[in-house]
Amino acid sequence: MVEKIVIRSEDWLKNAGIVGFYRILKERDERADIFVEEDQISFSADLLQNFSEKYFHYFIKRYKNVLSLYRILNFTANISQYEEKNYETFLKEDLEKLNEHVENVKKYLKSNSYRAMYPLIRCPFDPLQKERELKKVNLKKTESLKDRISDIQKLLVDLKEIHDFLRQEDSQKYIGAKNAMYGIIQNAWKGISILNPQVKEQNMYLEFDKYFVQTAREYLEQEKTKFKYRCFSCG
Repeated sequence: MVEKIVIRSEDWLKNAGIVGFYRILKERDERADIFVEEDQISFSADLLQNFSEKYFHYFIKRYKNVLSLYRILNFTANISQYEEKNYETFLKEDLEKLNEHVENVKKYLKSNSYRAMYPLIRCPFDPLQKERELKKVNLKKTESLKDRISDIQKLLVDLKEIHDFLRQEDSQKYIGAKNAMYGIIQNAWKGISILNPQVKEQNMYLEFDKYFVQTAREYLEQEKTKFKYRCFSCG
């Protein structure tokens, strides 16, 4: 028989956690049977299945606009606009924006957090080599945009390859999760599991599942009549 889990409300911090937990489960499956009562929620332990996937999916989807991965990908619309208009309206201001984007892409591609995820991702090229090859286009005093348009076009081709790589499902899964960990999650807690710098496991999904979900399942399967102590919070 599948055990039912009951989480009772308490102080504001725990209650905030309950609300977040509820939202994570419902985000992935609106039909998930979670029973909300006045001072508690209850649900089947089966809902813990693949919870690490549900957890990171929630944060990536909800906060994608502030994650560096998606700030990079948002520039794809600019590239499409340049190409659709055949660079006829491409101005020096656009070149400045393009060079600024190149700086950001290079910074993130070689950052420790991105580099740690590359072994988990299907990479069509060496991201670090691609970063080294990526160069800004700077005009000399005697040059116009038309003089360097071929270099600009080549740069955009390279950027689109990088964007395609970052748009891959596994890139979004792992780099997106890494972004969420350090940009969002660690604002609430840190120092344990995925946010413990001493942990060697780079796959945050496996580490999260091992530290939080598996231990919860092990507790549920234990024979509790032999416990010496009772929880002072829930009994």
